[in-house]
Amino acid sequence: MRADGTVVITGDNYHFRHCDVSGWHDIVAVSGNNQYLLGLKADGTLVTVGDIPNKLRPALGWSNIIAISASQQLAVGLKEDGSVVCCANSDEAPSELDWHDVVAIIVHVSEAIGLKSDGTVVSSRADSPMNSWKLFDNLDNLEEERRVARAKRAEGKRLAEERAREEKRLAEEKALQEKKSGFRRCIRRWILCRRSWRRCTGCLTAGSAKSWRI
Repeated sequence: MRADGTVVITGDNYHFRHCDVSGWHDIVAVSGNNQYLLGLKADGTLVTVGDIPNKLRPALGWSNIIAISASQQLAVGLKEDGSVVCCANSDEAPSELDWHDVVAIIVHVSEAIGLKSDGTVVSSRADSPMNSWKLFDNLDNLEEERRVARAKRAEGKRLAEERAREEKRLAEEKALQEKKSGFRRCIRRWILCRRSWRRCTGCLTAGSAKSWRI
């Protein structure tokens, strides 16, 4: 999707080779899969290319849509008032969604997922663990929460870098101490060897003198 509202598309299968989006304009969002593509226009209506399933075609009659997400089994649209509409192409996908105060949506295969303005997450699957998620406290405070979260991550990164530098410094000091200790051991061995050599030399000298006197 280009900044001017036009769309370019490429693909390596039969459906996308026959998708012509050259006539699309005023597009603000796109979604789809390897079979078809949905485009959301600035006026809140949808257009499509490709092989869209018949059971998903009712989505082309939607209006006042501000966001879309789609798969081969499900198409979901977010309306201006925070409600959600959907079309199902399988028994596993929801045929309707009684959601309100939704600010973002996404489809995963046959599951619809929504983010509400209070930070909670809703899923079309009752047993989904995402139904217990809460991503932020209030949409109005979201930017402040993001700023605080970024600051915490930055502080955590700084502390981790400091720990890494301190660990490196301690490791270098330990290596230097070990090197010095090794050098001292070498010096002591050298001194001991030199003393032993002197004793051996003295014995040989004394023995030679004694032999000479004899």
